[in-house]
Amino acid sequence: MNKYSIAFKEANETIYWIKIMIKSELVSKSKFQNLIEENERIIKILTTSINKLKEK
Repeated sequence: MNKYSIAFKEANETIYWIKIMIKSELVSKSKFQNLIEENERIIKILTTSINKLKEK
């Protein structure tokens, strides 16, 4: 479960930095929107996996 937790934190941090780049206008939101959405899907998968592992 530890590796899932690390992956979850890394995915959240990735979104955080992408949003900072967008807010500082280093990149356009339209170019990174797909990456944000993909990361959000990964976070949902990891959250579900972590919760199921905690139930055991």
